[in-house]
Amino acid sequence: MNRAAGNSFKRSKGIRFQFLTVKTLVRKAKNFSICRLLNRRLFLHRFPYYWRVKTRLPERYRQPCRVLVRGGMNSALVQFTDGFKVVTSRNYLRKRKP
Repeated sequence: MNRAAGNSFKRSKGIRFQFLTVKTLVRKAKNFSICRLLNRRLFLHRFPYYWRVKTRLPERYRQPCRVLVRGGMNSALVQFTDGFKVVTSRNYLRKRKP
């Protein structure tokens, strides 16, 4: 297997394969439903958690978020989709289902 330029490689019979990222697939997708599904998977990959409590930050209830840093005593630095960051307990987060 010889490495070629870019994100592709050649097998011994000259067949060229490409390593496609999700972003590339979204750009190349012609069907709207496929494009929407790929965008959803990309979004779930980037923000795999959601905020599950209403008592603290009620305006953020059920909003997707991600953990940037895990700290001691079950704390975490969490970032939401709009860039807002907060240090909170990891009990306030739940994994999103795909």
